[in-house]
Amino acid sequence: MTFNEREKQIGQQLKEDLELLQKSVEVLTYSYGQCKPLVGKMDLQPEEKEAIEALTARFSRTSDLLTQKIVKIILILLKEDIATFIDRAYFLEKLEIITDAHQLIDIRSLRNEIAHEYSSDLSELFKGVLNQTALLIGVIKSLQEYIENHPFFKNILE
Repeated sequence: MTFNEREKQIGQQLKEDLELLQKSVEVLTYSYGQCKPLVGKMDLQPEEKEAIEALTARFSRTSDLLTQKIVKIILILLKEDIATFIDRAYFLEKLEIITDAHQLIDIRSLRNEIAHEYSSDLSELFKGVLNQTALLIGVIKSLQEYIENHPFFKNILE
């Protein structure tokens, strides 16, 4: 299978973004481990509040890398013109990268909540991030497996 120069460039961008995503998952996983013991704690110390802030920022950044960069590149390479985020989520479900499109939609919704601080109850936002972090990491692992096992992506990433 031969690829034109544009596909090679896009493939290179995908490779670089996947490396960024992996690093992002590593720091997100670290923050997740630091914050799990804080659930339900009433009087948080300043360093604990910082840890929660780091977790929410890392969750947001990681979900952005996944949904706004990598998924878009995959769709470009597969020559799929899917404009809306919801339609992209359903397409990933169709490819069996994710089991339920609503998982990705919920992740994106929580990311938006973090970015725009819609929640007046930050403890609820924190709980949401803790609940969705494992899901986000699972979706990323599933996507990585799809890419690693798909012959098209294997060839383009070589």
